[in-house]
Amino acid sequence: MRGIFTIILLMFSSVALAQSSASGDGVRRGGDIPEVRVYGQRPMKEIGTQQTKFDSLALKENISLSMADVLTFNSSLFVKSYGRATLSTVAFRGTSPSHTQVTWNGMKINNPMLGMTDFSMIPSYFIDDASLLHGTSSVNETGGGLGGAVRLATKPAQADGFGLQYVQGIGSFKTFDEFLRLTYGNEHWQVSLRAVYSSSPNDYKYRNHDKKLNIYDEDMNIVGQYYPIERNRSGAFKDLHILQETYYNTGRGDKFGLQAWYTSSNRELQMLTTDYGSDTDFENRQREHTFRGILSWDHVRSNWKVAANAGYVYTWLAYDYRRDVGNGNMQVMTRSRSKVNTFYGKVDGEYYLGEKWLLTANLSAHQHFVTSADKNIIRQDGNQAIVGYQKGRMELSGSVSAKWRPNDRVGVSAVVREDVYGRNSSPIIPALFVDGVLSERGNVMAKASVSRNYR
Repeated sequence: MRGIFTIILLMFSSVALAQSSASGDGVRRGGDIPEVRVYGQRPMKEIGTQQTKFDSLALKENISLSMADVLTFNSSLFVKSYGRATLSTVAFRGTSPSHTQVTWNGMKINNPMLGMTDFSMIPSYFIDDASLLHGTSSVNETGGGLGGAVRLATKPAQADGFGLQYVQGIGSFKTFDEFLRLTYGNEHWQVSLRAVYSSSPNDYKYRNHDKKLNIYDEDMNIVGQYYPIERNRSGAFKDLHILQETYYNTGRGDKFGLQAWYTSSNRELQMLTTDYGSDTDFENRQREHTFRGILSWDHVRSNWKVAANAGYVYTWLAYDYRRDVGNGNMQVMTRSRSKVNTFYGKVDGEYYLGEKWLLTANLSAHQHFVTSADKNIIRQDGNQAIVGYQKGRMELSGSVSAKWRPNDRVGVSAVVREDVYGRNSSPIIPALFVDGVLSERGNVMAKASVSRNYR
């Protein structure tokens, strides 16, 4: 008891001594910090646009998520997903996924065969800047986005010297996630290498409430039913992503960039819970190899800017469905192979006419070459016929815009876009945007826009 009392007495003595020392001459415990005012001006390029920008924390809060998960948790978009490592598509305002345009560093990455994008194939670890352009606002970026557009981009790491980051995630059912980033930077160069590898056998036991098995007596009469306990062995996946970035800044207004992204995916599509067959009786597999590369050049001066981009996309898709027709003989039901080669180029310019006018113009081209073949028809001679196609199409899109801000409270923007698909051209796509600050103190702003779009 005396020991406890001594410890308490020493603690109070230490606190009193610290207070008396802090209140002595020459020791200040705090000070006033003068206020700092920060002024900002709304970018003229965003006059009247309705967009949702994702904070960097939302993108990096859980690096094991895909962009499908980020959009699900941080936006009002409808994301249709069948679970991890399965097809995930996005739709704006009730439109279909093919009415949502998706760009990566300015290049469209929608599949030219289906017109949509699988967001489960885009790890959030590879995205540094993401925003949504709702409805009419997508005309500023690209045509055909009746619902809107998703804009994704990478940025220099702003590293000083060498840097290394490694993160490993371990989940249930032998699920592993590996994340690696190597960076190097100095006054002129910024180099980054990112890699993501995710895998899972997706092997686990569960009680299947979508099935009922009968219990029979000796006379084969049904005397009861139960939900069976089964083991899931389908839905395994192995996804590998590698992203190489190199940026060079001359320091005199010229910037060069290279982004190269490779994806290799091997996924088993899950069987239905109402399938009474064994998982060893079939194979339902999808594989993909995709490469995306972009070269960029930006020439910036005090009141004008010129930029040029060139890119290439290669995608190899394979889908195989085989079923055991008896005695262990696996019969090929569907064997699909697709190859896509896309060449991309874009030139755009900006010119500030004083402080009240901004004039912009851009022209982009996507040349697609698609080869698709399916072996799924059995002829009378027992051989499989090959059904498919081999097509090519050029897509051109150009726009000009004028943005006017007579004062700090009002802005007007007019955009005219024209799209060409093969030998067909779309009607003129016009858009008009107006915004105004109603109350600076309350930060109240009104926006209005009207446009016609074409898909």
